[in-house]
Amino acid sequence: MLQSHCGSPDPFLHQSPQHGVAVAPGDTFGRSGVGALRISLAAAESTIVEGLRRIAAVITA
Repeated sequence: MLQSHCGSPDPFLHQSPQHGVAVAPGDTFGRSGVGALRISLAAAESTIVEGLRRIAAVITA
């Protein structure tokens, strides 16, 4: 979960469009998703890999 690495995912949710990715808060689908981000896997593998690379760059900066 993102929360365990950098606190609440809220700051990233607001920054993600600036980095060309779109994510949803995990708690949209229930309490078990609190502190997590949801991503769609309905894309080409190369697109998913690039999105994950961008997410990693933001949370490790």
